[in-house]
Amino acid sequence: MSKGAMTIAEGDFDCKTDVSLILNGSMFREFVLRTTFNTLDQWKSKYKKGVSPFHPKGTPLKDAAVVDEKELWVFGVDANNVQHLVDSVRIACWRFNARPADFISSVYVKNLNVEGENEMDTLTRIKANEGLYKGVTSTIIEAAKILGVTNEVNFYIYSASKNYKIPKAELHSALKGGGAQSVKMDSGIHFFKVGSNDGSIARVMPTNLHHAVLLGKNSLI
Repeated sequence: MSKGAMTIAEGDFDCKTDVSLILNGSMFREFVLRTTFNTLDQWKSKYKKGVSPFHPKGTPLKDAAVVDEKELWVFGVDANNVQHLVDSVRIACWRFNARPADFISSVYVKNLNVEGENEMDTLTRIKANEGLYKGVTSTIIEAAKILGVTNEVNFYIYSASKNYKIPKAELHSALKGGGAQSVKMDSGIHFFKVGSNDGSIARVMPTNLHHAVLLGKNSLI
């Protein structure tokens, strides 16, 4: 069973992704790896959060920071870049004296969206987000294989079933197209604070939790 979890495409610290939920239940996480596409300077400028970073060695990823005792943030991480995910997990393993499976066995994302989506028409936006989810799913699988993870890898996605940016049917199709073995959605509705990409707006939105099994079988995490 995974001791921790990791997130991708994080934004505002005050809107960070909840890693405690699993399908129709919850789980305590001993530690968390949070990754964001923003560089450290971009993140600090957008969200006005001060941190004391360190500089990982042996990786093009320049900055990481322990934001609180059990959470490590890694900056400048492209979720479509296999090596970025691999390096992020390795940094977290070093920081927490843990195994790769403790992080990449449970990957979370909240409302993953392509850049420039507001300038797209509805169909173009949905197609673009389908491609994004498909690519990220494939990337997680490849990263897990490189890290030697053989147990089940779970990908949890917070997204409203009627999300106009990528509805449930298209989301599940994209996940399966990226290599997911199965995809389900929980029976409840959750309410989370969601922030805009530029850090200017935050509001509470209803959402569902979707669960995709990417590798392995018979795990309960």
